[in-house]
Amino acid sequence: MANVVFDFDGTLADTFPLVIDVAYKLSPGTRRISPEAITRLRRLPLLTALRELGIPNRHMPLLILFTRKRLAERMQEVRPYEGVEAMVRSLHAAGSQLFILTSNYRENVQDFLEHYKLETFFSDVETVYYANSLTKTRALRRLLRRHGLHAAETYHVGNEALDIRAARRVGMPAVAVAWGGYDVRALKAAKPLAIVETPRQLVGLLPHSP
Repeated sequence: MANVVFDFDGTLADTFPLVIDVAYKLSPGTRRISPEAITRLRRLPLLTALRELGIPNRHMPLLILFTRKRLAERMQEVRPYEGVEAMVRSLHAAGSQLFILTSNYRENVQDFLEHYKLETFFSDVETVYYANSLTKTRALRRLLRRHGLHAAETYHVGNEALDIRAARRVGMPAVAVAWGGYDVRALKAAKPLAIVETPRQLVGLLPHSP
């Protein structure tokens, strides 16, 4: 099987509802929106979604910092997307080396993995402070160098267009997941190798060992 680098938020873990709840608490003036509107916000990049709540750009750096800290207290409320646990176990059993690249805190990711007994399936967690295609490009290169991986044999799996762009800059095949709710048209425009609707489809897509 191929090596696989997963994005975390929106790909493995559904942190979006908790992020919105924390944003409400950290920014009391933020307007409350309906659950239906929150579902629509999932189609947007996270920072754009927060701006749609009325949070000014100047508040974003501190909001990101404190949101991660607040998430640390509540990570056990975060659930994996349906089928993700079975997908991780299947890929690992088939011989894939699995990694995570995230803008979340490493400790938050580890808490999540330990809670769902998935920590032994991942070889490394690489983090960036601020997620954009440039920071993720650099982080992917660091991860490849550290583990001696070949870009062409290592897949990057994410839920946002920036994940796809970062992978393509490094020469990695990129797979977009639709289960996080991101705008599929934007994913297609980023030109991934494929867009998968379910974790089971991802397992079927990745090359198996002979």
